[in-house]
Amino acid sequence: MIATALMAQDVIDVHSHIITSEFVSSLESEGLLMDEGFPLPKYDVKSHLKWMDEAGIQTSVLTLAAPQPTSAEVVRQTNEAAALIKKEHPGRFMFCAALPLPDVTKAIEEAKYALDVLKADGIKLATNVGGQ
Repeated sequence: MIATALMAQDVIDVHSHIITSEFVSSLESEGLLMDEGFPLPKYDVKSHLKWMDEAGIQTSVLTLAAPQPTSAEVVRQTNEAAALIKKEHPGRFMFCAALPLPDVTKAIEEAKYALDVLKADGIKLATNVGGQ
């Protein structure tokens, strides 16, 4: 009965993470892979869509998982991957772009690119970067 009620609604999951192989590799090279105290799960769009359908979720908002990598290149790759998922699955995904903090100049540059070029739906600011 509950599942049927959920399926009839336009449920939006505002807390979903995209975890790319570049992101995981970057965390590993920075010694941050277990920074949150647990291993990051494998991510694939097909499984995410299956879970959304089973849970009655119409749209998921993708954000970069914690911890925040310091590499501007990895942040860009993750934002581009999220934009591609959004484009390939219209109405099913949105995304809030990550920023390569604490480098403020690169963060501003990435925000402009993500919003203007990738058409990000918002910006994700991490609660901390490197403990700050």
